[in-house]
Amino acid sequence: MFKKIFLYFICTFAFIMFFSCNNSTSNDAAKYNDSLVSLQLSIADKIDALDSTFADYKSDKMDKAYSEAMKQVLTSIEKVNKMNAFKDEKEIKEAMLKLFETYKSVLENEYSKIIALNKLAETKFSLSDEKKVDKLSSDIDNKLDSAIVEIEKKQKEFATKYKIKLEEE
Repeated sequence: MFKKIFLYFICTFAFIMFFSCNNSTSNDAAKYNDSLVSLQLSIADKIDALDSTFADYKSDKMDKAYSEAMKQVLTSIEKVNKMNAFKDEKEIKEAMLKLFETYKSVLENEYSKIIALNKLAETKFSLSDEKKVDKLSSDIDNKLDSAIVEIEKKQKEFATKYKIKLEEE
């Protein structure tokens, strides 16, 4: 009888520990993913603010928004670089860094060119310039879409492995 009670106790304890550890891992994985997504959303907010300045053609507003977006990207890259990989899973961290580096690249290249074109006096802004802005905007979308698809793929794999539910934005 004592052996049955002891065996029951051990099995129950092992069962509880398995699920509590598993749940803890899921919670930790969710927090890790949330911290990455929070940085991504901060960048997206700054990029949206930059995009909104293009309607006014105000040089100082564009420059300020560009500076704030770049600062957020660099801060986010630094924060992710300082983060440890989750349980030696570096894929999601690396995919997020790739997305952030893509943001940095489009800011340095396409966005800086769009800003320069938008700073032209209205009388100097030609149809050719408008086509250049459209092409640059399309390039931005294509580059970011590709990086976003990759991070979403890694997030889904991460979520499946650690049994977390991802929320759609």
